[in-house]
Amino acid sequence: MHRHFEEQLVASLRCEVEDGDLLLMPADLDTGWRQLPWTIVAQALDGDMVLECAGTDPVIASAGHAVVVPPNLSHRFSNRAGGVNRNRWCHLNFFVFNRINAALVFDLSQHLQGPRAERVGELAVEMGQLSKAKCFDLAWKQLVRRHLLGAEMAAHVLEEGRLKANWREVERLIPVLEYIEENLEAPLERKDLAERSHLSVSRFATLFRTVLGVSPSGYVREVKLQHSQSLLLSTNLTVGEIAAHCGFRSQFHFSRLFRTRFGLSPTLYRDHRKPGL
Repeated sequence: MHRHFEEQLVASLRCEVEDGDLLLMPADLDTGWRQLPWTIVAQALDGDMVLECAGTDPVIASAGHAVVVPPNLSHRFSNRAGGVNRNRWCHLNFFVFNRINAALVFDLSQHLQGPRAERVGELAVEMGQLSKAKCFDLAWKQLVRRHLLGAEMAAHVLEEGRLKANWREVERLIPVLEYIEENLEAPLERKDLAERSHLSVSRFATLFRTVLGVSPSGYVREVKLQHSQSLLLSTNLTVGEIAAHCGFRSQFHFSRLFRTRFGLSPTLYRDHRKPGL
């Protein structure tokens, strides 16, 4: 990785935690197939926690092992320990360059063992506990602690994360990705996005698909859907309010796209959310 890009990435890195805790996983627990808008870090304390991800072989996390699941990867967890299985877990996301999810830049999928797995399990629980308090409820020392925990978790998770694309190509698109994240309610036309990369429309579209594997319009739609997905699970906003907030032209249009992408209507997706891992 180029030194300048590396310095920019590290300086902009931050971590946001949604929730986390110690879970007593019943013998028959099965989360069912699902997609969550967060990176999942989970450590099995007693073992055999099974992680299945779409398109790959199941991973059996024995006692002490930990797994990392990127956001919106179709997956399910189940318990095959033959009894109650304790797990430490958290839902979080890493962001770089303002609001760009690190999962766009890095392949985060991992199966951790040894001291690193143990440490991410400890971090998951402590970060989850701190996430339960609002920022204004935390003393400054707790805020510093939360920042340090996030930095340490990022160091462990990103240490083995593989950069998905050439750094020069990623760097060229950073202003575009930032603009998309900050202007979800805007039309976000391809011509306007291309101008921010200082490329022709055709060259921009080709580069965008090469780096991110999707067209600019497909990426914009995905970002809007993922943002709406997070709002459904973490706020009490109505479906209509979320549709407007994320720049969909109508609630009906939003619901149709959401069902196509996630297999459930926004209302059912919200209702199916279960507490815990």
